[in-house]
Amino acid sequence: MPSRPVFPPRLSCVAALALLAALPAQGPALSQTATDNATQEDMPASTSPAQDPSAVEATAAALMACLDAAGPPSAEAPVSREAQSAFFARLREAETACTDALALDPDAGAPAFHLATLALARRDPDAAFPLFERAAAAGIAAAHTRLGDYHNFGMGSVDTDIDLAVRHYRDAVAGGDAPGAATLAAMYRLGRGVPRDPARMVQLFEQAADSGYHFAQYQLAQILLTGEGVPEDLAAELSIPDAPRALGYLAGAAEAGNLQATLDLARAYGEGIEGVAPDPE
Repeated sequence: MPSRPVFPPRLSCVAALALLAALPAQGPALSQTATDNATQEDMPASTSPAQDPSAVEATAAALMACLDAAGPPSAEAPVSREAQSAFFARLREAETACTDALALDPDAGAPAFHLATLALARRDPDAAFPLFERAAAAGIAAAHTRLGDYHNFGMGSVDTDIDLAVRHYRDAVAGGDAPGAATLAAMYRLGRGVPRDPARMVQLFEQAADSGYHFAQYQLAQILLTGEGVPEDLAAELSIPDAPRALGYLAGAAEAGNLQATLDLARAYGEGIEGVAPDPE
């Protein structure tokens, strides 16, 4: 039976949480449903007799220009420095359109989220915070993830409040935000603000990974390979370790551009692991 390769050290859950908070949103990575929802939430309501049709049209055009340039709101950690640089370049290009859109419709969630992300990237968390609050109030799930990060880590002038952080992450999960699910999974693993719950941890990582989030795919793959953080009785119930399933998640993360997943996948197929024969090809 082939031996299990020794994978390089990975991020601890604490480091993973810090990464999720430190790395701003990546570009369009939401499902089509989430994209549609972001667009529908931000489109102005139908014209009433008191509304000027030209103003409604101008607002709609500004919102679409913002979304076309910046993409839908997402709290994903960029898969690479190059992806992060490209994303911020798009945000800078979209800044004027998003500023105009928010001025025309102060309740528009997507422009508020994108402008908040820019403020955060410019090291002004206090300017970003009220914009994230406006985006969350407008129904942007990714904004709840960002607000959760503020209260989880005490960013800017916002004090640490773990209970409030958990509430925001749960709101993000309810809205379908994969990074929110991945962060809440780590909270359940650590017992930070919630009881330790390995079953809920796995469930949330699965939810985020199955939506295509590379970070969650990589974390779940490591759990499926090693059983780390999962008690023996639960591991048996969940059929962990499960190398073939783990390699599927590694492949998904690698396809998204996750370098560590690519290296682990190559090592697994090159050396073989329990349950999977070597396949140098």
